[in-house]
Amino acid sequence: MLPRRIPGLAELAGRGTQRLAAMCDQHGLLPWGAPPPGDAARLRPELPAPTLTPSAAAALDTEAVRARADLVLAGRYPLLGHAHGHAEPLHWGAVPDWHRDMLSGRVAPRLHWSQVPYLDVNAVGDHKITWELNRHQWMLWLAQAAALTGEARYSDALWQRLAHWLEHNPRGQGINWASSLEVAFRAIAWTYTLHIAPSPPPAALATSLASALHAHGRHVERWLSHWFSPNTHLTGEALGLLTLGVAFPWLPRAATWRALAWRILCTEATVQIRPDGTYFEQTGWYQAYTVDFYLEALALAEQARLEVPEVVRGRTHAAARALAAMTHANGTVVRFGDDDGGRLLPLATGSYGDVRDTLAWAAVTFADASLLRGLGDCSSGPAAQGVAWRRGDAGLRALHALAAGLSENSSDRNVSAWLPDGGWVALRGAQIAVYMDAGPHSALSGAHAHADALAIEVSVHGRTVLADPGTFQYMGDGRDRLRATMAHNALTVGDASSATPGGPFRWTRVPTTCVTGTRLHGSEQVAQAWHDGFGTLVRTGTGRSWRELRLLHDQALLVFDWFDGEPIEPLRLHWRPPVGVRAVVEQHRILLLDDTVSSDRAHVLATIVIPPEWHADITMQGYSPGYAVCANVTGVTCTPVQAEVRACCALVVPGLASSDVSVRSVEPLSPDHAARGWPSWRVVLYQRDDIVTPTSFS
Repeated sequence: MLPRRIPGLAELAGRGTQRLAAMCDQHGLLPWGAPPPGDAARLRPELPAPTLTPSAAAALDTEAVRARADLVLAGRYPLLGHAHGHAEPLHWGAVPDWHRDMLSGRVAPRLHWSQVPYLDVNAVGDHKITWELNRHQWMLWLAQAAALTGEARYSDALWQRLAHWLEHNPRGQGINWASSLEVAFRAIAWTYTLHIAPSPPPAALATSLASALHAHGRHVERWLSHWFSPNTHLTGEALGLLTLGVAFPWLPRAATWRALAWRILCTEATVQIRPDGTYFEQTGWYQAYTVDFYLEALALAEQARLEVPEVVRGRTHAAARALAAMTHANGTVVRFGDDDGGRLLPLATGSYGDVRDTLAWAAVTFADASLLRGLGDCSSGPAAQGVAWRRGDAGLRALHALAAGLSENSSDRNVSAWLPDGGWVALRGAQIAVYMDAGPHSALSGAHAHADALAIEVSVHGRTVLADPGTFQYMGDGRDRLRATMAHNALTVGDASSATPGGPFRWTRVPTTCVTGTRLHGSEQVAQAWHDGFGTLVRTGTGRSWRELRLLHDQALLVFDWFDGEPIEPLRLHWRPPVGVRAVVEQHRILLLDDTVSSDRAHVLATIVIPPEWHADITMQGYSPGYAVCANVTGVTCTPVQAEVRACCALVVPGLASSDVSVRSVEPLSPDHAARGWPSWRVVLYQRDDIVTPTSFS
């Protein structure tokens, strides 16, 4: 059982002050100050991003930008997982009901924000879906299309919908004011929309928009998430204040917001970003969020001539390196932990989860070519697009110079990594890459963690073939199903999970996880770790679950799993592919097939060979390719033929259909590692015939 956190006096006083302010606001007793005068000229923000030039525009995919904006014009919003071909865009219409969750059809009540039960799915549906529409990041897409095509219809639609939102979302009323982070995101989106749009808003709109910017800043300032969610909520809210304070210095409290926001961001840099750069909630998606937040904060601080502590710059650089270490060759970040589908500023037109724009932005910021490792051609695509919008011609020149230097140094590619504070491991070769979460469960309440101790993701030739299941939703039955250990590529005792949920954003029991050793260079790269999440599910022994990854000459991946003790239920080893990959069992081989290829014999992406003492069964499992979307995928669960079998050695090789795998086998041998009692196997790989045993790290 996790110890209950006892709030201190400062927290009790702070929470009480915020609650009292909300009650006063509900009854109209809270002063908000006179709204600032607004005119179109003053609404041109002062941002570090330059005006788009024709040469920078040449790096952009105008047709992709137009296509995305045209969807929005038609009232179809490609948000969350409802984009990039995963599912149809959400159809709110050209004049949306801003309070409706389109998937459930539920409409949130028009109450004061403090009274909206946004966590009650029966009352409001999935608040994340409603909030994503109201972040207004799709307004950026209309502004981009207007800037690139010169067509007034995009600007006209942009200002019409913004005016409609302001009319139907008065300050403090409704679900779209219930989260300070969402208010901050909207303010940031408005700011960049005003920067990118080629024409200013109409005079009538300018006045109400200036007042709304002031109200957004005041709301965030008063109800910062110091105690409710002191994670990316707090840093995102601070970034919203910093954006408003720098971009619109004429707002009455701009100077106060700049100072307050920068103080929070500097403090949280060493709280939320560990020394190795990993984000403290142990999630790949929020790792990307944090890098985005701090890159933007550094740029704004430079614009405002704020003093940047070296530790803040250093932690941001480390976070970017950690993100690069945990990014697949196709540019998508590993999805350990929650994936909420959002981004700070979705300026590029990359696929879902593509963080190449963030890594390119970081590479230019820190003049670090290693952050471009494995991202491919940086002269176009998401990497160049993100830099073009944020840094213009100068940024693109710097990006191209860094990429050219990287291509001349082949040693910069396929570099493996171990991030000791976060416990994340990446073993990379030219054909195979494997990523493992072997770190602490999470910080705080573990709100965004999964029961994924020692879970792995595997890609072959840049294509993910074994994947984390994603998130699907924050509220509802699907929440725990996709967080469970058996939904991941991991070993379980029966159907038990390595951690026990205590609600959608809490855990009552979490494991200890330890990396015992790594070898990241040479022909055989190795990473080994254990966790004790099943320690209470044994009759004898410690109940530790061990896993070792061994990348062999970049020809194959060995995955050792062994359990220390006699479990009370049979062990199960799960292999979970993503959407688009289908598992087929042929004797002791699991073929991972490209399910997107139409042919009599689908293309084999990878083959997993398991020892004959394990039996493989096809199992259907939920998989979420993006938030708010879920599909069934064909995976495999392996169980030992005899109860005393407590170890498995799986061999993962690229491609190759069943007719080719007769030269490969994994056969168990009697334990010959007397010092620790570890199991051994005979592994036949191509013309090699080896006796393999888990590595003994001193």
